[in-house]
Amino acid sequence: MYAKLKFPSGTTNGEAVRDITRIIHESSSGSASLSNLEFITTADSELTAGVNSGWALHSSNSLQSGSIAAGDAQYILQGTSATNSITKYCALYTSGSHSSSSYYNSTAMGFCLGVIFDPNTGTENLSWGYSGTNSSYSSANSMVTSDRTIRVFADPKRIIILGHVGSGNGALMILEGPQGPLDQKQSVCPNAFVQACAGGKHNASESAPAYRSSSNSGYYGNTGPGEIAQLCNFGTHLAGNEGSTMRLWTATTSSNANDPEGYYSTIAKLENSTTAGSDVTENTTDAEWNMSYAASNSGTSTSFKNSNQLSYTANGTKALVVFPLYIKGPGFFPDVKDFSTLNNVWFAPSGIGAAFEEVTISGSDYVYAPVVDNRPDLGHYLIKKT
Repeated sequence: MYAKLKFPSGTTNGEAVRDITRIIHESSSGSASLSNLEFITTADSELTAGVNSGWALHSSNSLQSGSIAAGDAQYILQGTSATNSITKYCALYTSGSHSSSSYYNSTAMGFCLGVIFDPNTGTENLSWGYSGTNSSYSSANSMVTSDRTIRVFADPKRIIILGHVGSGNGALMILEGPQGPLDQKQSVCPNAFVQACAGGKHNASESAPAYRSSSNSGYYGNTGPGEIAQLCNFGTHLAGNEGSTMRLWTATTSSNANDPEGYYSTIAKLENSTTAGSDVTENTTDAEWNMSYAASNSGTSTSFKNSNQLSYTANGTKALVVFPLYIKGPGFFPDVKDFSTLNNVWFAPSGIGAAFEEVTISGSDYVYAPVVDNRPDLGHYLIKKT
């Protein structure tokens, strides 16, 4: 399912969250319709059914109509993994103190997407989010709702939302990952949460909401622009904890925006008897996120651009260069987690079209999404439409 939703000026966070949740939920049964949405400008919106979303409301939630209430500030969705039918969970929720009408009935702070670990508990443990009241922390990490066009891609393997994050274009993604032997043994489904935008990230100490993940909510102390990637729910090979479930492993880009190789800091949460999990920290490890072309070692993002590279078919015809999204974390697992092949989202060259323009490749429609213009080597995507 693909939807382009135009929200008029004055749309609140709770209104946008409810409309987006409704179209994903109703798509799971094939009944999605723009006419069922309450807050969009229908004439400027679009729905392409394609494959049904595969994500439906968790039993703890219900979709209402009319005025926005606290229940519209967070919705939990559940789906089934493509590999071995394991249930997985995510949430759409307003940023900030989302139980307060000051935020779900506001156009400030925006909304978030995140993997959820404990949908039947009071803590819920979201992988990502900010529950405080400082808008300067939230605005760089959540999607703006008022007077914006938001694009939603939803199928059984992924939910991708494109819109405006911080000071420019941004993307929020939940992508199903490949399952290795320990993932299957532990009956867990690896998922990646990805945030890509030009905004800065805030430090762990500025959030610390106890009910989201563990003590620092999956944030790592890093204020540079770029991306954050989290691998959630996977069997770990970590020495001394082999076969345990790692609920959250977070990699954030270096604070040096001109570093295309993207040295990473990481923090991880190991599953234990508590709902939060214990912290297992590795700083400045050799973790890799989107490093498929790091060997170019070209110094800065101003000189290193995919548009300078060419690919060829077997008969010598020039072809488009794309790169996979993947996570490699030798400290926790020996294999590479490839998210592009499963989810049909790829890094692409800069300048291949206008922002959010559709591109047809080998008979399939993709949306071109340049979301981090100051990192053209890492920040432009091709996303299969349905």
